[in-house]
Amino acid sequence: MKELKGKNALVTGASRGIGRQLATDLAAEGVYCALISRNLGELEDTRKGMHQPARHICVTCDVADQTQVQRMAQEVRDTFGQIDLLVNNAGISRYYYLLDTPLKDMKQLMEINYWGMVYCTLEFLPEMLKKSSGHVVNISSIAGRIGTARHTVYSASKFAVSGFSESLYYELKGTGVSVTVVNPGVIQTNLFDHESFSDFPESSRAMMKPPAVVSRAVIKAIKREKFEVTIPSGLWAGVVVKAVWPALFRRLHYAYLKKAQKKK
Repeated sequence: MKELKGKNALVTGASRGIGRQLATDLAAEGVYCALISRNLGELEDTRKGMHQPARHICVTCDVADQTQVQRMAQEVRDTFGQIDLLVNNAGISRYYYLLDTPLKDMKQLMEINYWGMVYCTLEFLPEMLKKSSGHVVNISSIAGRIGTARHTVYSASKFAVSGFSESLYYELKGTGVSVTVVNPGVIQTNLFDHESFSDFPESSRAMMKPPAVVSRAVIKAIKREKFEVTIPSGLWAGVVVKAVWPALFRRLHYAYLKKAQKKK
């Protein structure tokens, strides 16, 4: 999608963090945005900070609820007509050991991170295929490529996003519709406000990047119709080492995790 000006985009999780920044930056590119999240007040705060705020709409929706997604999709269609760019960004995270993870949190992680993406894609992909044009962006995580301690269920949900995106890439090849999967590292967002992150290693917090770094990379990937982008790009080295020499990678990664825990 080389030209973004005049396109219609839908961004889930647009009330904060990466979603808010991405919606703001897309608007600066001349994109009309449908902002989606569960909190109308925060969505309005996002919209007010965007270029030409009156051109964008806010729709409340819990993406984990398929009925709500269907209602939201119809409301967006009634206003915009069609969606050219779908950004599945809504997500949550938890920092628990597996046996300490409440079952309700396990379910919520999969329902929002994975099923929310599926429900939204099912609503808007058929229209893109009919006009042989469109782009789906799925915000995964580096945890969707590399598993790590205390992110067991979160990582599983993001591996699901990455696998879904990779398979969808092959299904959409030649249709005129593109897909991009995004693997952010540790980003300064509200995901880390949850109480489970109270003892998150300071060395990891020090590596946090602002949402603007992710937004810039995503917009570049959309324009170039690039399938996968990792932020910061240096993290991709870990993915490569894991693929080429998994036993070595596990030793190195385990040593890193132990060191990080000691420095808390």
